[in-house]
Amino acid sequence: MLLLTRLPTGPILIAGNDDQKQRYVRPSAAGEVRAAFGLSEPQAGSDVMGMRTRAVRDGDDWLLSGTKCWMSGVDQADWYCVFAKTGDPASREHDSISVFIVERGWPGVSVGSLDRKMGVKGVDTGELLLDEVRVPPENVLGEIGGFRAAMLGLNAMRPVVAARGIGLAEGALMYATEYIKQRPAFGRTIADFQGIQWKLAEMATEIEAARLLTYRAAWLADKGRYTKEWVPFLSMAKYYATELAVRASGECLQLLGAAGYMKDHPMELFYRDARQLTIVEGTTQVQLGLISRGVLDHDCWWD
Repeated sequence: MLLLTRLPTGPILIAGNDDQKQRYVRPSAAGEVRAAFGLSEPQAGSDVMGMRTRAVRDGDDWLLSGTKCWMSGVDQADWYCVFAKTGDPASREHDSISVFIVERGWPGVSVGSLDRKMGVKGVDTGELLLDEVRVPPENVLGEIGGFRAAMLGLNAMRPVVAARGIGLAEGALMYATEYIKQRPAFGRTIADFQGIQWKLAEMATEIEAARLLTYRAAWLADKGRYTKEWVPFLSMAKYYATELAVRASGECLQLLGAAGYMKDHPMELFYRDARQLTIVEGTTQVQLGLISRGVLDHDCWWD
């Protein structure tokens, strides 16, 4: 719920005008409408500048054509925050991309195929098809070439995804702990073995470390500190907490043994869902690149 509300409205909150906020953010916050975020394309996931969706000026309006993919909530959304090339299609410059608010009912807007996913099946993801969709000037977000301002919304989202990782790791650890306290083995319970106890201690410590990173990232985002100099700290939370979710769900599944692999227990669900977190809203590898850039540029420095 947090992801599907905050992600498409974030760019409007940061770069939109008062009219756009009233027309789209307010009803989304009230639960009257739903929205989705259109950035990724089949050939442009982490490589955002490789997108091929085009916006061509037609009088005062813009005509959008292209395909967006892996869009969460695409089939339920009433409006979309869509990124498109307004400059040279081959350009790698940020000012060649602009952002548009597109309504579901407009001519030329349709939903393509829905994805058959490994996990996170509680919400549909799929394609958004745009066929010369006419967008009026009042639905341009910020200025033409305003890609950078709108992308700050992604930075601000990092704590939300990190929090999902923490919650998943917590759920997995708590479930596994209660299971091993009841499961007999070799004349005692699985929880009585020191090797198992150390695993619990390590995971509990990592969960609390991830929580502190995430609280700091959330505090920074609430303060509006999601520009370049703060990105390493936001990325640390997303990277650490989501990778922890993968480790914890894997370790906890192992603690249940064969039972953990069965659908009778939620562990296989945790395990499948955790993998998504390291990919969405910037992959683990993207986060590592942002963190290392912060160190090299002394944005993350200790003197």
